[in-house]
Amino acid sequence: MPLILLWVLLIGCCSILFPVCLVLINVRTRTHSGTVALRGFAQGTAYALGALGPLLVGLLHDASGGWTLPLLFLLAVTLAAAIPAITLGRPTFVEDELSR
Repeated sequence: MPLILLWVLLIGCCSILFPVCLVLINVRTRTHSGTVALRGFAQGTAYALGALGPLLVGLLHDASGGWTLPLLFLLAVTLAAAIPAITLGRPTFVEDELSR
């Protein structure tokens, strides 16, 4: 039973990444044009990569015949997302980084 709670929490962490990313785009820009540029790049890349997630989970489930491997994949994605999240938490703006 404790492992079920762990997996449910991990799946919940993955699903919260999308709204957090949308908020971070607005928090990290000063101007409308900066927001449009960052949103166009980030969302285009994120949607392309994000579309692969359900496909990979399905392929992993079919290949392994169970849910352990797909859920470990989701854990790896969550842990990998923590690295840029720490970087994005810094109080800087995209426009400031472009002027360097």
